[in-house]
Amino acid sequence: MSSRVCPQRPVAKSSGDAKVLLIVSTYKPRAAVLAADVVNFLSIRGFQCHTIEYDGLNKESCARAGYMFAVSIGGDGTTLFAARCASPSGIPILAINLGRFGFIAPIEPRYWQQALSDYLAGGVRPAERALISCTVTRAGKEIASCLALNDVVLSSGRVARLTRAEVCFNDISFGVYEADGIILATPTGSTAYSAACGGPILDPDLDAFVLTPISALCLSNRPVVVPSSGVVRIKVLSMRHKETVLSVDGHELCTLQEEDQLLASRSSCSARLVFCTPHVFYHALCSKLAWSGSIFSRRGRRHDD
Repeated sequence: MSSRVCPQRPVAKSSGDAKVLLIVSTYKPRAAVLAADVVNFLSIRGFQCHTIEYDGLNKESCARAGYMFAVSIGGDGTTLFAARCASPSGIPILAINLGRFGFIAPIEPRYWQQALSDYLAGGVRPAERALISCTVTRAGKEIASCLALNDVVLSSGRVARLTRAEVCFNDISFGVYEADGIILATPTGSTAYSAACGGPILDPDLDAFVLTPISALCLSNRPVVVPSSGVVRIKVLSMRHKETVLSVDGHELCTLQEEDQLLASRSSCSARLVFCTPHVFYHALCSKLAWSGSIFSRRGRRHDD
């Protein structure tokens, strides 16, 4: 399942050897002050804290072992970076939201002490979210690789011109897409760029990915949901501009050339995100994307009033 709940035992007060990883946004004004409070809270309980600053431009992940858990302080972007850091080592992530949406950073600042206390007492458990493992090959050689919690996006770069690419799933061709780009999103990422381009929203418990074209020229190129157990292959056939860009969770990974191939599948590791309340996904759809299922808002007023 894409959002499996992991067993959780109480985290006892540390003897001083246990380490906690803090990943702190440098462009959120409140982050540094809140991080200091979190460090003090954990230090009193015997934990050693190591802090990594995230400036929104970090390209390299910082996979580390030996940490009991990680605390992300920032917005969803900081949490995405934290997932790339912590997931290869299986480290749970508690994400404190200082951003606008907080789809995957669900802990509001005023509740961070309660959330940490509940987690240390074993009262909440991390849920596993699927990651995309992606490699890019050129002339048979690997030139780039990545993990993505939200999405992998092939796009036309700075110039709005079409890219032609063949899309295959388990070696079955879906045909040639002529579009501004193609998005491969996880259930977690289905609420982001893919949704803005008309893709469906997937429940995090689904073992699936969604392929969503960006402004496709052919009307038959529609979003497609595929099992996450398979392999997606995208081959760049031609470009009407100088570059096609491959982005991972909103950050540029590399530029692509004609005949380059992208291979994507579900990673063997998962992001272990701690959610302190049940049904947080559908609550977030209603509260953060104004999803009501009708022309009336949740307060009974029309959306256009």
